[in-house]
Amino acid sequence: MRGRRFLTIFIVLWLSLLTVSLGTYIFLILAPNTMNVDGSYLEFARLVLPFMYLLVIDIVISLIATLILYFFLYKDENKLTAKLTALAARKYDSPIFQETEMGVYAGQQIGEKIERLRAMLQNMEMALQAKTVADEANSEMNRNQLVKEERQRIARELHDSVSQQLFAMTMILSAIQEQADNMDPVNRQLIDKVADMVDQAQAEMRSLLLHLRPISLTNQSLAEGIEQLFRELETKVKINFEATVTDVQLLPEVENHLFRIVQELLSNSLRHAKAQIIECHLYEKDRNIYLRFSDDGVGFDTDKELLQNGGYGLKNIQERVAQLGGSTNIISFENQGTLIQIVIPRKMEGIYD
Repeated sequence: MRGRRFLTIFIVLWLSLLTVSLGTYIFLILAPNTMNVDGSYLEFARLVLPFMYLLVIDIVISLIATLILYFFLYKDENKLTAKLTALAARKYDSPIFQETEMGVYAGQQIGEKIERLRAMLQNMEMALQAKTVADEANSEMNRNQLVKEERQRIARELHDSVSQQLFAMTMILSAIQEQADNMDPVNRQLIDKVADMVDQAQAEMRSLLLHLRPISLTNQSLAEGIEQLFRELETKVKINFEATVTDVQLLPEVENHLFRIVQELLSNSLRHAKAQIIECHLYEKDRNIYLRFSDDGVGFDTDKELLQNGGYGLKNIQERVAQLGGSTNIISFENQGTLIQIVIPRKMEGIYD
């Protein structure tokens, strides 16, 4: 493309100079000597050589003039091309032209239009990025909402069907056990064993319901929520629940985190511990929030649980505590129960309202 431009400029200049030179030659040399031409070679050379000189001079002058014109006309084309290439590469952060360059590379009007185009493209890019982020956030929220609704649906079905059937079985077994004196020892042991299995199934059902449909603090403090949760469970599960909770002042999001942690701890104990007593203590000491949770169940090997089974419930608890800048200490031995102590420093998470 540039070679064609250069050749076009050269031909135009050369033809222009050639026309002028030819006219000058005819007027100054050829016309006055026309009458004296005798046909000799010398006379022919005398007439032609000046024209050849003029032709060469025209070519040289045209070439020099073409180079000069081409330089001034297209010297900034590379810079302009680089700037437009940057625009095409979606580099919209800075202006394409500086104020001193606006009229040099492309002309004032063209430069202003290119700058407006850059600003429009930058705004479109930012709007597209914002829309992408919003769509991803909405998609994540929709997924979370769908998961939450499905968990609640399953929890309702379990509560309305399996949980009610387990309760009915408990009532029937209680009635049968009242007649245990009339049974032989073997059948009485079988009935007691079935009753224990139903009690364990109810405990696991309560644990699943806590996982699927966690209770939220609604117009309640953390202390009130924990105490109410323990009272409700005590009426439904044959376990002695003891809660000693100090009404400490916490931010709402911190209270919700701690309440979910308590539910996770309860769920783990109900499913695995086979405990008779579950205790929960919440208090403040030395600007630290302490949550102590214990049961007298079967216990477990902490290293083995975390390494072999992944300790899913324990990992969830530790992650929630870490979000509050706290620490978790787990003490458990097989057949000796479990103690979990959580410490959250106020200075780490700004707990005061």
